[in-house]
Amino acid sequence: MTLNNLADKIHDNAVAKGFWQAERRFPEYLTLMHSELSEAYEAWRDGLPAVSPEGQDGWAIELIDCIIVILDVLAAHNVPIEALMHKKLALNKDRIYQHGRRI
Repeated sequence: MTLNNLADKIHDNAVAKGFWQAERRFPEYLTLMHSELSEAYEAWRDGLPAVSPEGQDGWAIELIDCIIVILDVLAAHNVPIEALMHKKLALNKDRIYQHGRRI
């Protein structure tokens, strides 16, 4: 399954569950993503494992939720995820060490 196929599957489910009844503005998408990242941080801070024994909680689950939101938004806007991902990876491969930052 490609990233585009996965994103389409995620988006179809989100539509079926009523999350796309009205178009959102871009800042709302970013807020949803930030919310999931904050939940991941809270889970890590609280000492939760990456994934709970039940597989429903943990910081990794929250990161997955963020990926789901991202892929949902990209699919909703017909972004060629696979092609852009390969292009971005190629660009990053040719960048200098730590992108020239001094740490």
